[in-house]
Amino acid sequence: MNSEFNAWTSEDAERAKVENRGCSTNKYVRGRRLGLGGSSIVYKTLRVSDGKVFAGKSSEPSESRKREADILKLLQHDHIVTFIELYEDPLSPASSLLLMELCPYGTLQTRIDQATPHMGHGEIATVTLHIAQALAYMHARELYHSDVKPRNILIRTLRPVHVVLADCADVKEFGRQDRLQGTPAYWSPEMKSSNAHCGPADDMWALGVTLLGMVGQWPQMSYSVEELERYPRTCFDHACRLDELNPGVGIVRLLKGLLAWEAGQRMSAEECVLAVGELDEAEGFTSMARILARPLLRNLFKHSSLTSQRFKSTMEGSGKIRPAARVSNQKQDVWSIINEAAAASPKQPIVNMGQGFFGYNPPEFILNAAKDALDRVECNQYSPTKGRPRLRKAIADAYAPFWGRKIDPETEVTITTGANEGMLSAFMAFIEPGDEVIVFEPFFDQYISNIEMPGGKIVYVPMHPPESGATKTSSAADWTIDFDELTKAITPRTKMIVLNTPHNPVGKVYSREELQKIGDLCVKNDIIILSDEVYDRLYYVPFTRMSTLSPEIEKLTITVGSAGKNFYATGWRVGWLMGPANLIKYVSAAHTRICYSSVSPLQEACAVGFEQAESEGFWAKTITDMKSKMDRFNEIWAELGLPYSEPEGGYFVLVNMSKVNLPADYPFPEHVASRPRDFKMAWFLIQEVGVAAIPPTEFYTDANAHLAEDYVRFAVCKDDEVLEEAKRRLRGLKKYMG
Repeated sequence: MNSEFNAWTSEDAERAKVENRGCSTNKYVRGRRLGLGGSSIVYKTLRVSDGKVFAGKSSEPSESRKREADILKLLQHDHIVTFIELYEDPLSPASSLLLMELCPYGTLQTRIDQATPHMGHGEIATVTLHIAQALAYMHARELYHSDVKPRNILIRTLRPVHVVLADCADVKEFGRQDRLQGTPAYWSPEMKSSNAHCGPADDMWALGVTLLGMVGQWPQMSYSVEELERYPRTCFDHACRLDELNPGVGIVRLLKGLLAWEAGQRMSAEECVLAVGELDEAEGFTSMARILARPLLRNLFKHSSLTSQRFKSTMEGSGKIRPAARVSNQKQDVWSIINEAAAASPKQPIVNMGQGFFGYNPPEFILNAAKDALDRVECNQYSPTKGRPRLRKAIADAYAPFWGRKIDPETEVTITTGANEGMLSAFMAFIEPGDEVIVFEPFFDQYISNIEMPGGKIVYVPMHPPESGATKTSSAADWTIDFDELTKAITPRTKMIVLNTPHNPVGKVYSREELQKIGDLCVKNDIIILSDEVYDRLYYVPFTRMSTLSPEIEKLTITVGSAGKNFYATGWRVGWLMGPANLIKYVSAAHTRICYSSVSPLQEACAVGFEQAESEGFWAKTITDMKSKMDRFNEIWAELGLPYSEPEGGYFVLVNMSKVNLPADYPFPEHVASRPRDFKMAWFLIQEVGVAAIPPTEFYTDANAHLAEDYVRFAVCKDDEVLEEAKRRLRGLKKYMG
């Protein structure tokens, strides 16, 4: 972000069309979202009368807005965010906003994430001083913030750095000990032991943890329940170890003072202000050039036990020992969040309707083939890098009728270690730095990292949900592509387009007409089509395979397949790619360098699967059984009055949960509260009814996440008994509706 962020842009104007639905726009207009909280959203906000731009906070209940406004009026300080106005619209309560200054350089959290390996010395001292001064001002008025953390510290200016303390909704009076809220990683030892906010010493501990982040020394944490419980001790021990390695270094003394285990021995805000002043003299923080020429802490990065790591398990070191950008600073993924929620839920065992693994085994004829293969010497050794000949021939024979011609198993089929590795091989084979790849939103999350690995640039085109999706059940076919948007997304740098049909998570089967339009654009612009068809044996409406549309389209198309999806064996990791020989040979070359070959006995079992599936009636039974499960499970939504997208293929269903009311004061952890509504809904479902589902905004960019934040995704590829138990538990949502 920069000073231009203070201006109202065309992007804000476009975003306002979405954010202001149902809201009055007489005085203020909401633009892009700046942040999310447990029950609040902060928008970039335009004042219509004079064109000035502010940060506008919408929060529920309205009493929360009023209380924060009263606090900000009381706390007039240069390092506390400036209050502008509390705008209450009696005709349109949804338009009501708490207006504050707009800080154009984002949060301290963003600055910490971008710093390599740590922030500058003078910057660290100044930020610490500013927040200590703000806290000293608060504490002198017998108030404490109770939620100090980098996300609540805003950067007003960068040169010189000037920060302000924000999010004052939970400011408390001395002696008031409310139940715990906020981010567990910043909770003091006494907060953990008493299970309550305790007083101003809480703020100082949180400032100490924040300082650890600024100097690049956050200890690793995975957000498991156990690690959260012991994290205060981890931070305390870390500060003590730093002191051993760096005797006499002022900033370490400051850390130890802020992270003192006993609240009574912890440095106060006023003492912190004085201590930073001493750093200024003793360590030359006023001389940026001199300080930047030497290490921050002697020996700090030479000890493996103190390797700098993020809360989200992303490691940073200094010099050469530093992770590549392609894997560093990634936000916590949805799978670890759901697993964390499941581990912490009182509703055990959790009914896992989230992840798309099957709740039952492959058919017996395929299992027997796998067992037989394990007894054969040649099936326990390396397979040819392109795959076992028997499997390649079985796949070629199985798909030849759809292609209307013979498929050459030697040159047009290659076996990969799952469909995901196959797609990575395709990207590695054709994408070079700067090449553009078009991806439709929502997307399978692995697409993104796979494209970025070889340096590709992703261009996103959203699928648009049905306008009536919040009020009535509709077909997954009603999720549509705007072909004008797609056409505009194509540039001379566009190298590839990724298509997924049947679609995960929407369940859409692209119509022949839609595929033809996409194919024609690719032929016109010479774009490779990577057609992810891993659910190609699970369709409930007519299904068209991309390569079969025309010879011209086939020449550009690589088709992705998955034995795991076909045969209920997602753990086998056997996939394949089919396409023209002149494309497949390069994909095979990339695959050879990624993992050389795939699991031999399971390839043999999959070959038997393809050879016998038709005679066993397996393909037809697969469709019938999965459609039956889909219909069985979706009965609950009609019972609850919750609309959903009727899937045309695959085994996922998207359900619109906008009618489910999340309690305004529900104690979501910070890393969930800061994400869109569907993350909070998924967490809530696990904690309150014991059913796991996946928030689909994980499969969107931030700019388009609003399209799906009212939905959650369920996987129905489970035993019927599991589906019935999930339905029984989901009836518990009735008390949160209406």
